[in-house]
Amino acid sequence: MAIPLERQDPGTGRQLMGDLIRTARHLKLDRIRLDADEVGRYVWLRVGFVPDRGAWRAMQADLKARASDMLPHLGTGRFLEILALITNANPEAARDLACMRDSVPSREGWRSDGTADLVPLGRALFLETGARWSCELDFGDPVSMALADAYVAEGKP
Repeated sequence: MAIPLERQDPGTGRQLMGDLIRTARHLKLDRIRLDADEVGRYVWLRVGFVPDRGAWRAMQADLKARASDMLPHLGTGRFLEILALITNANPEAARDLACMRDSVPSREGWRSDGTADLVPLGRALFLETGARWSCELDFGDPVSMALADAYVAEGKP
């Protein structure tokens, strides 16, 4: 699922996701499965999608390396909390990581003075690392559905 660049307005993705979730509920589907790629590597987790176990294992090394880069900005205590989530065997930990809002320097965005932009930790972890991976939104999981409903509601007037 991708929105063509010329049609990307604020809220368009949320509207599309809201329609998808409402349609899936109407059809009484158990889950939605998709591949996370580009911005989806970050957004789908915040919507409530969870990577499959193989994808989660593949992501963990990249996430650990990126978090290590952030150690001076996070401090040892916070870094160890984040590392515990990254090394957790349960792929649901990815959702928690994606929702983290600590401000950290970006690898990709720069200010006019040459310093790195500050971005939310979850964004830095999932948009500045990794590759495409598979995930699903389980309609029977209350945590996933609470995240999905909150994400869609953020875009409502």
